[in-house]
Amino acid sequence: MKKLIMLGLVVTMMGAAGMARAEEVFKTARGKKFHQEICRLIKNKDALSKIDREEAEELGLTPCKRCFNEGLMETAETEISE
Repeated sequence: MKKLIMLGLVVTMMGAAGMARAEEVFKTARGKKFHQEICRLIKNKDALSKIDREEAEELGLTPCKRCFNEGLMETAETEISE
């Protein structure tokens, strides 16, 4: 029974890890960074392209320091949920 429970936990954790990798981010036409949609540094949000974070990294893009800063992400999530 314990082995069955452990197996269930492992499968659940692996599924959650797979979902975390499929994070959607946004890129501008000529920028070298990828952003969250809420980023205040993006001037023309209508020109954004939505892509997976993994794809953005494969293209050589790096995370925006403003919108991917841990403290700012928590604040943004709180603002969105309110």
